Amino acid sequence: MHLQIAGLDIDCKYAAQRMEHVGYYRFKGYAYFFKEKNRRFRNGTTYTQIWDLYRFDRKLRLLTLDAIERIEVSVKAVLSDTMSRKYGSHWWDREEVFKKDREKFLDCAAERTGREKKKKRTEYTEHYYKKYDAPGLPPSWMLIPCLTLGDLCATLFSLRGAEKALIAKIYGFDQKELLSWLNSLRFVRNVCAHHGRLWIKKNTSSPCRPLSLGKEWVWENGKERQYFATVVILSAFLSRINIMTWREKLKKLFDEFPMIAENEVMMAAMGFPSKWYERILEL
Repeated sequence: MHLQIAGLDIDCKYAAQRMEHVGYYRFKGYAYFFKEKNRRFRNGTTYTQIWDLYRFDRKLRLLTLDAIERIEVSVKAVLSDTMSRKYGSHWWDREEVFKKDREKFLDCAAERTGREKKKKRTEYTEHYYKKYDAPGLPPSWMLIPCLTLGDLCATLFSLRGAEKALIAKIYGFDQKELLSWLNSLRFVRNVCAHHGRLWIKKNTSSPCRPLSLGKEWVWENGKERQYFATVVILSAFLSRINIMTWREKLKKLFDEFPMIAENEVMMAAMGFPSKWYERILEL
């Protein structure tokens, strides 16, 4: 059975099967893009097109989460290794390491490692707290992986400029870029984790311009809140930790959905310039 609703042709049986497990209200968010100002769908719009946009966005979230995971793991490892080499396994005991919020870091570290609440302990921190009474916190290589991405951003913000610069240098960034971009990725990660509409979501933690990349034009002025700016940041990080396949996977995703890749309005809504793939290959 087919129905026409606001100009949209719908196969009711097919749609009902989808809506049962996705939900009408969630699906409706993807339909807005295909509507005119009078709230009717543009001529030629099909239910399948809306569903394909939903599928594309879901795959985009998963691919983005994969990249952010790799970057988060990398930055945690670099932070722990850099600070431990310079100051030892419990580098936070050195007050001069912090510019501000040292006590907040210590409270957060105790919370995340489960010092007082056993149910929050990992198998590693459980082993530490069972075996040792001092120092009061596990060593850096156990502690730092317990932090959330938000905790990681806060920790980097709290360090002295010299320490932040050392960590940023590993990636070839300056410290402003490192902090701004990680904070931006934190927002993106939360959108992904809560199944938001990533493709068109405006980033409220907009990243600073990527001046150290030597390509001031990698995203256009005024478009730092759109998804392409996230692509630039992810590509820049991943290229520096020798993970080159992510960009290829992103290109394949767009190839899978030509309805989106060949639609200038849709691509512009995400901030993608023409020949975007060639641009990120140069990062």
